[in-house]
This record gives sequence, structure tokens and C-alpha cells, in this order.
Amino acid sequence: CCTLINITTGLSFTDAKAASKSAGGYLVIINSQLENDFVYGLLSNANITTMAPDGGGAKYAWIGASDAVSEGNWKWVNGTALSYTNWGSGTDYYGKPHSEPDDFNDALLYPLYPPHYSPNGQDSAAMGLESWPAGAPFSFGQAGQWNDVADHNLLAYVIEMDAGGPSNPINSSPTAVSLSSTAMDENEAGVIVGTLS
Repeated sequence: CCTLINITTGLSFTDAKAASKSAGGYLVIINSQLENDFVYGLLSNANITTMAPDGGGAKYAWIGASDAVSEGNWKWVNGTALSYTNWGSGTDYYGKPHSEPDDFNDALLYPLYPPHYSPNGQDSAAMGLESWPAGAPFSFGQAGQWNDVADHNLLAYVIEMDAGGPSNPINSSPTAVSLSSTAMDENEAGVIVGTLS
């Protein structure tokens, strides 16, 4: 089906999308729980440290979904609507239910995190690599779930490259997903590559 390349250097969503295109791919598109589990396995084995202050200070990596064009209308980078989602859900400090995406406006956090100020809310999807908020006795989401965070966060990302080239359609129903030492390798540059079949 495709090859997934995990880049641990943090970029903004816009820059990660451009870098993925320059590499001949696109930010990863996730169409099933199997794919989500595979991507999370690839990321969790990469020792990623990039975090999003407006995402509860937890560690994240970009995936290829955004609602920047139309608030609440989430699309993959190839323009298709999300047919599968894994948005975070949990409870706040008082036990009140909370679910993502919440389009939290981080303007209130501006004094604490000025490089991540986004008065327009949160329009880019990232996969959580730990529960968030980090270190809290409650959780808005768990590792492997998605959160909407501001485009300005500098996060790791996953590039998807189709087997037949970037213009071929994505296999949204893989027959097998495996994650093992033979399916995942780290090259000399520290880029972790996984193959989804």
C-alpha cells in the first residue's frame, strides 16, 4: 500500500505539509483504526519530544487533517472528508465530559506561550503521544487519539508515500497491518520508516 516516514524535527502544520509534498508524499491520512494503530506505533517508537502548549503541553505529531478552510469541516490534505476519526475524549478536572475537536482559542495563553499564539483557534490535527493535559489527574484525550491544535506548534510529522507514487489513490482498507522490527527501520539520518501493507 504505502510507506510512512516519521520526521522527528518539529515544523508548523503548513511547513510540514509543504515538506511532505517536497518529499513526494503528503501528511499521513488515516482511514481506519488499523492505520491509526500503525501510525501510533511508528510514532511511539520514535522518542518524539515535540509538544503543543495549546494542546495541554503534551507530545504530539501532525497528521494530515485540517479545518482551516471551513471551521468544523475537517478535510484530509487531499481534500477528502474524514471517513474515520479518533478524536480525544475524556473529562475535565470537575468530571465534566470533554471532547475534541474543541477549537480552543489559545489567545488566553498568549502571555505564557507567545510563539504559539493563534487568535483564530485550532485548525490542524495532531496525534497525541501521551494523554493531555500532560501530568494532569484528568484527561481530555489519550495517546493515539487526535487533538486540534494551532498550526503554529512545531511538531514532528508523518509523511505518507503511495507505493505507485504520490498521485495514486490510498488503500483505505489494508488487508494486514503489522508493526515489527522488520516493518520499521531507522536510517542514518534518524528517520524512522514503516511500511503499511
